Amino acid sequence: MDRVAEARTLLEDVAAHWRRQRLAAWGSAVAACALFGGVLGVRVGLAPLIGAVVAGTLAAGWGARMLRARPLTPRTVAEHADRTISGLEESTTLLLAESTSLPFLARVQQARVAEALLTADRIPMLPHASARLAARAAGIAVLASFALALLPARSPARSPEGVERPAAATPPAQVALGEITLAWTPPAYLRRAPQSGPAGEVIVEEGSTVRWRIAAPHAIGVRLVDARGDTLAATRSGDAWIVEQTVDAPLLWRAEAIGDDDTIVRGPDTRLGVRIDAPPVIAVLAPVGRVTLDWTEPHVVVVRALVSDDYALGSLGLRATHARGRGEGVRFRETELGVEVEASPSPTSRVVSRRVDLDSLGIEPGDEVYLAFTATDRKAPQPQDIRSETIFLAVRDTFDLGTGALAGVAVLVEPAYFRSQRQIVLDTEALLRDARLGTVRDVTPRSLEIGLDQEALRLRYGALVGQEAEGLGEDDHDHEEEVDEDGRPVQVTMEDFVHRHDMEENATLLAESVKSTLKRALAAMWEGEKALRTGRPRDALPHEYAALAALEEIRLTERAYVKRIGFEPPAVDVEKVRLSRTAKDLGPTAVTAEVIDHRTEPELRDALSVLDAAPSLARNEVLEAAGRRLATIVVEGTAPGLHLEALSALRSLIDGNCADCMAQARAGLLGALPVPPPPITPTRR
Repeated sequence: MDRVAEARTLLEDVAAHWRRQRLAAWGSAVAACALFGGVLGVRVGLAPLIGAVVAGTLAAGWGARMLRARPLTPRTVAEHADRTISGLEESTTLLLAESTSLPFLARVQQARVAEALLTADRIPMLPHASARLAARAAGIAVLASFALALLPARSPARSPEGVERPAAATPPAQVALGEITLAWTPPAYLRRAPQSGPAGEVIVEEGSTVRWRIAAPHAIGVRLVDARGDTLAATRSGDAWIVEQTVDAPLLWRAEAIGDDDTIVRGPDTRLGVRIDAPPVIAVLAPVGRVTLDWTEPHVVVVRALVSDDYALGSLGLRATHARGRGEGVRFRETELGVEVEASPSPTSRVVSRRVDLDSLGIEPGDEVYLAFTATDRKAPQPQDIRSETIFLAVRDTFDLGTGALAGVAVLVEPAYFRSQRQIVLDTEALLRDARLGTVRDVTPRSLEIGLDQEALRLRYGALVGQEAEGLGEDDHDHEEEVDEDGRPVQVTMEDFVHRHDMEENATLLAESVKSTLKRALAAMWEGEKALRTGRPRDALPHEYAALAALEEIRLTERAYVKRIGFEPPAVDVEKVRLSRTAKDLGPTAVTAEVIDHRTEPELRDALSVLDAAPSLARNEVLEAAGRRLATIVVEGTAPGLHLEALSALRSLIDGNCADCMAQARAGLLGALPVPPPPITPTRR
């Protein structure tokens, strides 16, 4: 048996067990009532059997009516499990449906809920009012029977005319919701006193412990229901009911009182706001922009910042990162510096400063220092920390490489295509692997394509060392004939195509050592190109590696360093990353069109479509979903109390006790829908 079938069988077994318990309770009540009827018959002069039969029949009829009114089915058990067991995600009723009739996502959710239900400790007993009523009736009947048996017989009360006067019947007490008050205790780190007030629009601090005190006369149970449908059971304390919870986010709640006859009295939906504890804010006051100092001037800079928090500030500091070296030899060293408080504009803000002596940090010509203010607040258990923008301090080198006042990471002097030789190596290795696996039978076409890429790359490198371009023939200059302003053809001479090496813009700026290494790389590229274009990729691979090694040598010797923002990146495992052809965290190369769903707020639109329908279970489920969505809008919206009246009207429609709420509910649902954008109107030209 699969897990879904086991969970469905569990629901059926629990429902049957609860039905047997309720039948046993009503059987005891009927027997106790029959006993009371027999004793009462003896007291009034009737046959005990007649009294017992009459009382037992009445009790049995009453019990049958209560059992039919609130049947216990597997669906009842599933709905009760959703309210009392966390992790079921309001989806236990999916277990009652056949898996073959459900879509794929519903079957996945069905399996998850089945696993969660089967691993739960137990399903709490459903507090059914009819069972409690049967138990109380049985107890009262037994006590009344003993009382009648022990008390002496009394003559019936008579009126002055001698006619018996029946005792007045006491009407059953009606359950009601009384006054609701809130008391909340802010978190200890805020050092604020507890507060209290009547239920209404209350805003508490994040992490506060809120305590609801609910007066509900004649109620046998009270609960608190939030916007998501979660239920918090209240505990009785004297003549009131108490609910306590720690609140970290806004909450929309309502109180519900349960009576003896399973009647439910619901209170209004009320929003509980939460004031979130924001992290500190740092604004750098001085210096403004990047500061560059000459080696001959004093190496002292004063930095200032304004630090503020919504409640209280914790620790304040200044972090200095000293960068020294060039190229691959750059080293970083971090130092924590203290700050001084210059002023306190308010109890929650400070103006802090620090006189930074760069010589004390061991500064040398060409070094840089990155400063950043740090601050924390007093939030518990984990304080929130913040770091300011970076302040760049640099000491001008006596020999400046001219890298410019940029903040970034290490870059290469040579163009980006210097590194494309690595891709040619990867493509060649991929071709050889595919040929070895048998997925490619003829390697010549792909080998020729790679050879053409190798040729293009070789020509680019050759331009840097002054080599002439190849393959410039008459067919490569097909273009329209150029004419001057008067419409006459322009005479083109060979002077237009002469590459003058003695001109300043054509002179290469590479050192002789770099040129020699680059020529060695070009020779290796030429050998690899010949092998590729003749369909011999295996022979080309050693030459490609030789060209790549030469380019790597150039990269390591001719690398400049652009200042970066003061962090130490993690080390790169070269053996695992380089030449591995692994591309992680990359999406598909195909561009797909974004599908936009213009049917926003489907729950509210579905509710509008069934408002005029006759009351039914399906209609109530749609209205319940719309109510949960509307409650979420109330909690998260910018106008919290805007839709509370519409939400109350929806609740009344679900309960069936408000015939005049249709228009109010419809207006509220329409008002909650997003306003469509204005239509695009063409303009006249």
